[in-house]
Amino acid sequence: MNEPLDLMAPSLAVEGLEGPEQIRAILRELIFSGQLAAGTPLSQVQLAEQLCVSRTPLREALRMLEAEGLVESERNRRMRVASLSVTDLVHSYAGRIVLEAFGVRLTVPHLNAERIAALRNCLEEMDECAKRGDFDGWEIPHQRFHDGLIEEAGPQLVRLIDQLQSHGRRFRSLYVTRRPTEAWTRSAVEHGEILDACQSGDAQIASERVARHLAQTALTMVAATDPGHDPVAIRTALQTVCPRDQSESK
Repeated sequence: MNEPLDLMAPSLAVEGLEGPEQIRAILRELIFSGQLAAGTPLSQVQLAEQLCVSRTPLREALRMLEAEGLVESERNRRMRVASLSVTDLVHSYAGRIVLEAFGVRLTVPHLNAERIAALRNCLEEMDECAKRGDFDGWEIPHQRFHDGLIEEAGPQLVRLIDQLQSHGRRFRSLYVTRRPTEAWTRSAVEHGEILDACQSGDAQIASERVARHLAQTALTMVAATDPGHDPVAIRTALQTVCPRDQSESK
């Protein structure tokens, strides 16, 4: 028999949930934080009782998570938290490399001094969280930073990128918590270089730096998780965004 899930962590606002979007947000956070680990069976009865919600919006929230690839159906029509697949990680980051680089190209020309300052504030908040070793806190400004780089990409593309980012967060939390100094140090340098290109108004350089940053993050996580895996999709995506790198290496 499964142990009851601890859904009452202080950082999770589970009181007063009503619509499926709110329920989805809470379940997403539980998956990202590892409280709902990969492979965990999801009992709708248990979840409804612990979240104090009715079954109808809960079912809709689970369908939303299934569409994102965070939850999967079993043959008996029950659901469980989707497994962590290195192949999924590679393909989600390959998609991010191409789409976020495109989003950056569209956004940089619109970054005024106020928006640049907001991005810089994100980096400062990330540094403070890194000093405290606070991964969950670090993720909040980190997400805002990447979101701010693609604001002019259009709502449909932004939603698609958000779904791809969701998959990466599960792996990123494992990597950062295992090797925090290496992860945060490299991340701070690369984010700073991206912001410098944005501030100079060079959309091409900014997009290429975003692509290299995402590729390096993905390759590092793949090496740490499954050293034998060949991340060909990552290399192909990077070559698509940064063809000059390929020509210069010949």
